[in-house]
Amino acid sequence: MGLDGVELVMEVEEAFAIQISDAEAGSIRTPGQLIGLILERIAEPSQLRCRSLVAFNRLRSVLVHQLGVDRRSVRLEAEIQSFVPARSRGQFWRRLGAALPHDAWPRLRPSPWSGWVMGLLWLSTLISVFCGFPWQLSLVLVLTSTGGVLVMNSRALSPPISDRIFTEMPEHFSTVHQLIPLMLVDKATGWNRESVREKVREIVVAQLTLKPGEYHENADFGRDLGLS
Repeated sequence: MGLDGVELVMEVEEAFAIQISDAEAGSIRTPGQLIGLILERIAEPSQLRCRSLVAFNRLRSVLVHQLGVDRRSVRLEAEIQSFVPARSRGQFWRRLGAALPHDAWPRLRPSPWSGWVMGLLWLSTLISVFCGFPWQLSLVLVLTSTGGVLVMNSRALSPPISDRIFTEMPEHFSTVHQLIPLMLVDKATGWNRESVREKVREIVVAQLTLKPGEYHENADFGRDLGLS
């Protein structure tokens, strides 16, 4: 199929809870061959098509289709923060959370520099109090430090502000593998030859924007269906 068939392959993988290697995708020339591969794959022991694989395919689909991540970089061990620079991480994380079926989406952690700033503020406050600085200065430092703590724990900050403060991935959600449990869903298969043929037809027609009558199981993806 070539690289232009990546979207089609991903749709098939998600629909049937299977994985198709690049080599396998490259050898497939017709929808009929694709159907044959799917039928072979879904006939394998069920543990090879476990719920975690379904979840991984769904997560990868969200990252690639909705957030523009390169499909080849979405691997189990990949760090989520590697997909986006720190300055855009807040917006990326919010969009990812909105796309996943999870109610209690964790927030990003404060950036390292914000911790240093808070530490310096509290240190300055202690020094001003114990060294007899003017009470006005001590009061300002106390209020500033207290305000900083409230800011760090507030969820009501506007995105432009929060995106500068919160840039680090949550401790237990920093890799693709750790996000998979958030995507787990129960999904019955119940596929047979006819339902596989119909689903493949639906995916191919939608992905390649084919007109009625253009789809045939023996049609060549490149020569007949326009997949270059």
